[in-house]
Amino acid sequence: MPEQDPDEIEPIDIDWLSFLKDKYANLAKVYFSASNISEINTKLTKRLRKHALTKQNYNTNIYDFLVRIKEFPDSLERIVRVGKGLISFLDGQVNEFITLTNNNPELLRQLKEEMADMFWENEAKYLDRVGELVSTVFLIKEMAPARLHSFSHVYLPDGTYKGDPPDADLCFEQPGRKPVLIEIRNINLNYERITSEEGLYNIIAGRITKKWAEKKFDSPGLNERYDKIWIQPFIWIYDQPTIERYTEALNSFTFANTLPLLSLQQAADSWGNIYYRCHRFTK
Repeated sequence: MPEQDPDEIEPIDIDWLSFLKDKYANLAKVYFSASNISEINTKLTKRLRKHALTKQNYNTNIYDFLVRIKEFPDSLERIVRVGKGLISFLDGQVNEFITLTNNNPELLRQLKEEMADMFWENEAKYLDRVGELVSTVFLIKEMAPARLHSFSHVYLPDGTYKGDPPDADLCFEQPGRKPVLIEIRNINLNYERITSEEGLYNIIAGRITKKWAEKKFDSPGLNERYDKIWIQPFIWIYDQPTIERYTEALNSFTFANTLPLLSLQQAADSWGNIYYRCHRFTK
């Protein structure tokens, strides 16, 4: 969006739900209700006017892509092509989720709750929801014949914690066996601070260890109630040379109670269309 005088920026008035229903029907199924749209447009307008006034950079959010796709559908500008590729990928991921869960209305309702933060005006935090959606679809396929039972699964008995109960992102039910808990851990890596394979390993392992402790997965009795508890790391590295330099280290990463690393991989076809896929680092 070009910089301009904040007084010249017209209030944003877009019916996002109708737009998604028209262009990305599956994403529309997990978009929060129409009653939130006015609040979103107000926040987006304030954000643009603040940017025009201060000239400070801001982190891209999902609406930056959606606005450009809506206003410049035929543009060859890279950010529009990135937006189209990402939004189309997410739309496909929701469709795959619906198919894999046999159009289960309760699981779709829970997914909608989990995805709400992706659509708030919350800058780069939306990427955490992207990582969780992509991981969830991958794990549903990977865990078969186990089936996804619930999101945000509370696993500690009442009276064994203070405040809000800790929960695991995913709970899978296995035929004839105890359930499996999986916590998805988004790990944003500053590639400028990665200087060695050992340093990279320590950063990822440290984030996993911290998450395990936060979730109290060592609490007494959990091993008797659950077949396995896993951490699923989803890593974000915004520099292709760094990824290539440390691919072997990422492929060979192992840590206690941790599944192989996942990430979002970007590529382009011969026509310049950008697309995404979930990539698992493994030997």
